[in-house]
Amino acid sequence: MKPTAEIIAMFENDHFATSNGAVIEEVDDGYAKCSLILKDTHRNALGVVMGSASSPCG
Repeated sequence: MKPTAEIIAMFENDHFATSNGAVIEEVDDGYAKCSLILKDTHRNALGVVMGSASSPCG
């Protein structure tokens, strides 16, 4: 199902996720699907995607 206005409002306060471009795609009881377009800013010095960028919704 689509995220509710309440979920969207709570997510907007997650500055890490929103400033890195995460978007909520769908939600359900005990489930959330988010997406993120990876950029160079999500990579460490070795060019590997940082762990927190691979799971921005928790």
